[in-house]
Amino acid sequence: MGLAIVLSLISCVSTPPPPSRNRDTTAVIESSNKAKMLSIYDALNAKKWSVLDSLVSPDFIDHNPASGQRPGRDGLRASLQSFAAAFPDLHMTPNRSIAENDLVVVQFEMTGTNTGAGAGMKATGKQMNVSGFDMMRFKDGKAIEHWGLADDVKLMRQLGMMQEPQQLQPAKHK
Repeated sequence: MGLAIVLSLISCVSTPPPPSRNRDTTAVIESSNKAKMLSIYDALNAKKWSVLDSLVSPDFIDHNPASGQRPGRDGLRASLQSFAAAFPDLHMTPNRSIAENDLVVVQFEMTGTNTGAGAGMKATGKQMNVSGFDMMRFKDGKAIEHWGLADDVKLMRQLGMMQEPQQLQPAKHK
């Protein structure tokens, strides 16, 4: 019974393709958007910042910007460059991707060694390996919005900027 309720709710929330497009056209657009999203990861890994001009709209909106990130594509580029300066061997591995209509979601793994200053931090020489998700909305072939989440607490712990929580001891009763 519980599964039937969940499936019923999902069918109510699911967004059908826009009425002006048929399924084949929607599938082509979804595939194109997914390829562009993966190209953003490729550009970041290769540090080819100019590629962002062809993939990201100038008026890009980041709903989860990095601390101090300016708006737009230029703000995104500057933030990515700063993070890449802090982690010169930064590598983003997109493990899974899903496209639906104008949205693409990627689950990624991010690795690197903090050997440079950047992103508001001093070099620690320590390695990081964290996972996260990115979701981008595309319009007219360019990314126009971003929502993202990475395990920042794990990152800070790996870099020695945050301590592991101490084991809580049960209270002793008198």
